[in-house]
Amino acid sequence: MSSGVPASMEIQALGGQDTHTVVYDVHTTRWFSAVALALICYDNVLTFSDEVRFLWPMRWNSIKVMIYLNRLVSLCFISMNAYTLIGTNGPFSNTFCEVVLGSTAFLAYLTFAMCNWILLARTQAVLSYKPLGCRLLFAYYIISYSVTGILVVHMAVTLHGKVLYSPTLNVCGISMRPSTMGFIWLAPLIFETTTFIPTIHKLYGNAAGEHALGSKLFMTLLRDGVYHYLVRLFALFYP
Repeated sequence: MSSGVPASMEIQALGGQDTHTVVYDVHTTRWFSAVALALICYDNVLTFSDEVRFLWPMRWNSIKVMIYLNRLVSLCFISMNAYTLIGTNGPFSNTFCEVVLGSTAFLAYLTFAMCNWILLARTQAVLSYKPLGCRLLFAYYIISYSVTGILVVHMAVTLHGKVLYSPTLNVCGISMRPSTMGFIWLAPLIFETTTFIPTIHKLYGNAAGEHALGSKLFMTLLRDGVYHYLVRLFALFYP
């Protein structure tokens, strides 16, 4: 397999955009990839004391397994993505690019599914494990990630043979954009919005009740609920 593609295919992959815009987008993506890798490493260090205090004594269950597995998988695919975008590596083969981009998509899907399963458990606790609410949220979660899984598989099948390495830009890219690509993360976003609402309600209740602003519970819900949701919104809608 050739390590690159002819200029005509690269031009086709631009999708009608001018070269300056594409180069700007590539450099922006490189910086965001580096920032994502730095943030995940920083977060692991920042939360290590909480991990020792709360997770280490905790018996092994699905939530504890997902927390560690999610950390490992997300670090792997973000590192892989950063490696292909750094700009000093390569040239890569088209096959290598297809494997890396496909693996990144499936691993991202897996990490989001695990993360939202943990969010589901937290929301169930916020709802005081009310049976009807918990069952509805569980069904909602299954439907959301079934739809997302189908869209991810559809994207992988559609892009087979259309992933390429650009020697000009020194990155992996795709020669076309599937029409369903923009809807892949819509269902998880709606699910996270649903779990965000009871979190806000709980924060308001704690602030107005016996738990003052700045309490441990308040700050934890603020960090893992509100901040998480806002960062996810920014990541999804940033052009």
